[in-house]
Amino acid sequence: MNDPDVSAFLTTEETAQLLGFSPGELDQLRRKRKISAEPFRKNWWHFFPEFRYSERAVLDFHWSDTASDFNNVESSPLVRMANCIIVEALQNAASDIHVEPDRRNLRVRFRINGTLHEIMAIPKHITDPLTRRYLLMAKTSNPFNLGSLQTGIIRICSQRRYYDIRLSSMPSRYGAKLVMRLLPGPAPTRWEELGMSDAQAAQTADLLQSGVPGLTLFAAPQGEGLTTMFRCALFNANRPEHNLYFLDDIADFPAAGITRVLLDPANGMTAAEAVRAAKRQGATLIVFGEITDRETARVAVETAESGLSVWAGVRVPGFEMNSTPRSSVRILWTRFQGFGIAPERLEPVLRGAVMARLIRTLCPDCKEGIPVSDPEAFQIETHGVVAPSVVFQAKGCDLCRKTGYRNRTGLFALYTGSPMGYDRSSFAQGAVSLFASGEADAAELCRLRVWTRA
Repeated sequence: MNDPDVSAFLTTEETAQLLGFSPGELDQLRRKRKISAEPFRKNWWHFFPEFRYSERAVLDFHWSDTASDFNNVESSPLVRMANCIIVEALQNAASDIHVEPDRRNLRVRFRINGTLHEIMAIPKHITDPLTRRYLLMAKTSNPFNLGSLQTGIIRICSQRRYYDIRLSSMPSRYGAKLVMRLLPGPAPTRWEELGMSDAQAAQTADLLQSGVPGLTLFAAPQGEGLTTMFRCALFNANRPEHNLYFLDDIADFPAAGITRVLLDPANGMTAAEAVRAAKRQGATLIVFGEITDRETARVAVETAESGLSVWAGVRVPGFEMNSTPRSSVRILWTRFQGFGIAPERLEPVLRGAVMARLIRTLCPDCKEGIPVSDPEAFQIETHGVVAPSVVFQAKGCDLCRKTGYRNRTGLFALYTGSPMGYDRSSFAQGAVSLFASGEADAAELCRLRVWTRA
């Protein structure tokens, strides 16, 4: 799919063909507000989640299981529907697309600002053909086997911007469930773009000097910016004089100058074998995309103990918003204990950690200002921030899907091992600063447990 914006949208006739209706029946459904065409985009159809389809209406739909049919590039309604869903996700700034079959239909949801929204329900007869189309686009190992776990990458160009879409497929009772993670390019180049303060960005750059022996961890809860941190860090470390190796089980966000190693234990490419080969090739930095098991944790620590510079990603259940960076890093020690690495072994080799949370920011088009209350002013100043006279709260408009929030930004805590050499700012201080500057509201701070409402 080279440019989904050009050929994605479905005409009335194509929509009718996919749904198993005549154009006249489709027009009746539109008048009954069961299906809608957006007035500013007349050839793109919304399938309302509450609409349920008659199985008798779609008995004549057939699709053969051959690659030539699925790759009839950009010409068939099915292919264009697959493109259409991706285009809609991009235009809604979604981070994930969930395509999940249930008993009666195929549900499509987008994750926008960290929250899943149901977008459409598609007739069940399209489930397998649409799933196979996405698997083909991702170049998975066997796109016609819907009963196995599969991963792959879809690469597209839309509005002159490139995107990597990381796809994972999992078999379920009613068919294969797909989740597609949208990774916009190019990668962020400055830590300030992710939400770091100038002081934190300078400290992070110092911590991530390539070639310094030891283990540096990147940590965040699931879906809260771990991949984005890695992309920024690798962009800044990717220099001609460095020999970088990135080890992971999926080859997303590639970059020239970085050797991407696809781990595949079933075929002998384990983390230990990959590290052994990288050492023979003179690696200056070895990066583990994510530590998920005891073996990978052991290899990462042993590699750092051998004198190499090692980075590794770790998912954590969550960081306490008001805890200090030194307290937050203890969660990582506990995580590694679960992998069989004792704290007394981890601490000497740990150079530092970059820890992140995400906070929703207010929609700039509809946020409304209100006078700051005395309890809010007190709590703001308790965190070392000057209280403003006016703060903002979410309202909701069409541009933010009536939520009042648009986009997310990062909250960071840094640990460098030295008691005098790291920024002591907590996640809560970053969140309160955003509240005081009008970028976040009190409801979001309560959701993140920065404070409770007075």
